[in-house]
Amino acid sequence: MGVVNLHGPGVLGGFFVKRQLVEWIPDDIRRQLPEGHKHTWVQPQTAFKRLSDANESAWHSMCRDCLCQLTVTVEDSSGTVNTCADGTWHHFHSTLSTAVDASSDQEAGPEATCSGRARCCKCALAANLELRPPIIEPTMTDALASARRSAHSHHPTQGTRELLCTVSTMFKLVRNACTGNTRPVRLDSDAPRRLLKFDAPCNHILEILGFELTNDTEFHPPGIVRVAEEALDADNPSRAARLAQVRTSLMFRRLERARQELCVWGGQVQRGVPKEERQAVLAYKPAADALATLLGAGGYAQRAGTLTLLVAGGGEHSALDDAYRQLGVPDDAADALVAWSYTRLTEEDQSADPVFGASARARFDSLVTISAARSSDELSAL
Repeated sequence: MGVVNLHGPGVLGGFFVKRQLVEWIPDDIRRQLPEGHKHTWVQPQTAFKRLSDANESAWHSMCRDCLCQLTVTVEDSSGTVNTCADGTWHHFHSTLSTAVDASSDQEAGPEATCSGRARCCKCALAANLELRPPIIEPTMTDALASARRSAHSHHPTQGTRELLCTVSTMFKLVRNACTGNTRPVRLDSDAPRRLLKFDAPCNHILEILGFELTNDTEFHPPGIVRVAEEALDADNPSRAARLAQVRTSLMFRRLERARQELCVWGGQVQRGVPKEERQAVLAYKPAADALATLLGAGGYAQRAGTLTLLVAGGGEHSALDDAYRQLGVPDDAADALVAWSYTRLTEEDQSADPVFGASARARFDSLVTISAARSSDELSAL
């Protein structure tokens, strides 16, 4: 697939957030997901920053279902994100790459990132975007879920309980590793064996997370965890150097990301068990509205008395859906906003014939389709 929405026609900020960003999926991950997958952005409730050196100006979120991580850094020299230069709405032109770029690290190998950028053509608002494929890929989560649930095909809730036990135990192991806990996990210990099972799907995920199986008897945390333990020792004369080593380590950053992924994954799994059995530590909050606010894409005029036609999952594209895409507006946008976007795209058209050319005809056909579907006098009058 390569690149989605190059520097072509702009789209309304609400369309960029509701449609383009939720459909921005790395190529390798898309092949592992159901047809028509769309991101549902959430943020883990658990935070840990004792050793991290994260860029606080960046905004982070994660897909609840596929665990892809979105990072947004806004550049706004005007100082007001939600107000565009002419007092209307942001009109974004964007580049969203679905091919991953890898930055190498001797300790942990490559880290894949898809890069993107969005810029409003009318004001100073711009944003750099990064989409990271999950460390725990969908094929891995599916394999572990299948292994736990197939063992209790007669009792699905019990299979979900065992899956939750495994995921929450992995979460605790990674959380402890992030605090410098170097204690290994013995495969012959009763509690770990009961909670983790140490079957092939579980062991594969632990190895992906950086845990090393030694002599088929113990899983040891990644080597950087020992450095983290030394960095937390106030009496260690090399504490500053150790702290710098941790902060620049890709392996440690991957551990922190994995902790967040396990938190969200566990939060999803525990929706299948009774409320009294759920764990507060595995919690997340919706983040779609926060993302819209961050990019000044929230609060656009909507059709009165209607509900959005957007769906969270698959479904075939209809002519009406294609029309909204052509004009770059959400399908719950008010008629005045659809008209504004149509006019804006006409003004921006750089083709040889912006009035009767192919792009103009496609744009007008889309307007007619939306107008007919809505029985809109305002749109039919354009």
